[in-house]
Amino acid sequence: MNEYDIKDLHRTMLIITDEIDRMCKKHNINYSMYGGTLIGAVRHKGFIPWDDDFDIAMLRSDYEKFLEICLIELDGKFNIITMDNTDDYGYNFIKITLKGTKVLQGKYSKLKDKYSEIWVDVFPMDNVPSGKIQKIVHQAKNYLYIKLLEERFDGISEDEKRITKRFAFKALSTFNAIIPVKSLKKGLKKNSIKYSKTRTEKITSLSSCYGYDRETLPSRVFEKYTEMEFEGRKYQAVVDYDLWLTNVFGDYMKLPPVEKRVTHGFTEVDFGIYK
Repeated sequence: MNEYDIKDLHRTMLIITDEIDRMCKKHNINYSMYGGTLIGAVRHKGFIPWDDDFDIAMLRSDYEKFLEICLIELDGKFNIITMDNTDDYGYNFIKITLKGTKVLQGKYSKLKDKYSEIWVDVFPMDNVPSGKIQKIVHQAKNYLYIKLLEERFDGISEDEKRITKRFAFKALSTFNAIIPVKSLKKGLKKNSIKYSKTRTEKITSLSSCYGYDRETLPSRVFEKYTEMEFEGRKYQAVVDYDLWLTNVFGDYMKLPPVEKRVTHGFTEVDFGIYK
């Protein structure tokens, strides 16, 4: 394990975020800081001191437009990772990474020697169906596809406390091995965008770790945006951030106890020329 200054990690992630912000402003794409990043903007005017990632969310329409723009004009010092262009990536959100950097995230992955480049995550916000049965099916399919892909690439978390879930997905692992990865990815995306052409009253993040229900909020939250200070910069956020953050985190202005300050658990970090 190598020691690194988290402020160097923050500084490096801002290089990526500046590029995302540049493209979004140029092409009139709305986005919002998200999750712990948004809490950091509100509570600290920058990163939460121990946070080791940067998250952004966009409505599905903006997300698809952003993806198209990235494939055309993303600066050459960055990479874009999606389910479509990366065989062993099974997450239904974009990663923008900085070439020449490396991190080793041994905490979650079963591939203990698999390095990644330092990244910023961009999540789509998708429509939630209004019908109760439709919602249950939508949520259940999303959960199943995510877990099957997780089992395929990362294994089932040893931290999973519910033994029944661990047993169920381990039992599925043999069956899962014969399902083409492309079919799983296609099914996940198809389910995600199923209601994208339907006007709905609610949206959710189908790719986040917080869960379908906690992430569900009125669609109007993503209608108005503002700029918020973040580490001396100005990045975009939804105006009604309080509703969103309260829904997911409760009293987000209160610092959590040390034992609940979750990180990605990087065991190695190499900043390359950006040190």
